[in-house]
Amino acid sequence: MRARSAGLSFACILAALPAQAATISGPTLTKALRQGGYVLVMRHAGAEEPTAENVEADNPQRERQLDAKGKAQSQAVGAAIKAAHIPIGVVLSSPTYRARETLRYAELKTPQALEQLGDGGAPGLSKASPEAATFLKAQAARMPKRGTNTLIVSHQPNIIGAFPEADGIGPDEILVLKPDGKGSDAIIARVTPGDWKDM
Repeated sequence: MRARSAGLSFACILAALPAQAATISGPTLTKALRQGGYVLVMRHAGAEEPTAENVEADNPQRERQLDAKGKAQSQAVGAAIKAAHIPIGVVLSSPTYRARETLRYAELKTPQALEQLGDGGAPGLSKASPEAATFLKAQAARMPKRGTNTLIVSHQPNIIGAFPEADGIGPDEILVLKPDGKGSDAIIARVTPGDWKDM
């Protein structure tokens, strides 16, 4: 009887675990994204410390700003998303200059800036706070508006803190998540800037 109870308990644990979504890529991923219902979690583009000569006019605090590669890459990613007719609804962003600039060059709607998605005022942070990771995870689990995809731009430590399997996520790389409507989600794809040409 005890063995049977143990077996039932193990079965209950398995049932409680979130199902892993199958990974998809290429045209299959593009077709899925066109239907909406996904959350795209994006790391901001490559950035650098500004100098007196190249600081942007709208960056009076001299925060890190996109470098030339980051600007070009963000433009290319934004253009690819639009060319693929992928509908973007709600856009959330870290309030840092480099995150907002990533979206400005991508031309993917004006974002709602949220402090909880930021770097906490520590531009060189190497680890997300538990609160930042929890907040990002919760936002990524929310169902997008019908027929659209939600886009969230944050920082590498926050993303890895929320999704450890995203270790090594690069600038402008996107995690594609599928919320289940019950507060959980699963990563179905990782899209680097170079992947868009195959989509």
